[in-house]
Amino acid sequence: GTLGCPTSDELTNPGNTGKRQHFGARGNIYWKNTYGFAYTIWGQIWQLYASQNYEAGNFRYPSANEGCCSSDGVVNNYYYQYFADYCWILLWSPTNGFAANFRCD
Repeated sequence: GTLGCPTSDELTNPGNTGKRQHFGARGNIYWKNTYGFAYTIWGQIWQLYASQNYEAGNFRYPSANEGCCSSDGVVNNYYYQYFADYCWILLWSPTNGFAANFRCD
């Protein structure tokens, strides 16, 4: 898959709030105790997430896998990831870099 092979065992996050597994510089998989599902975070969105102190930062845990949408149906593709704990959404464009990271509440 996109992440390749894991480079760590399954690790318990600080505060025992969930688990993670590293895939080198490609990304991570996160599982939060209250979600019941694991979500991948990778690429440019993962790099921003890492720079903001991972699950201990403002975004907390990813609550969906990265998705793709198109603003005009043809050209302006954006990728997004949702973080429900504090209602953050990160938008990223392959041509423009980060378009936005905003609170959704």
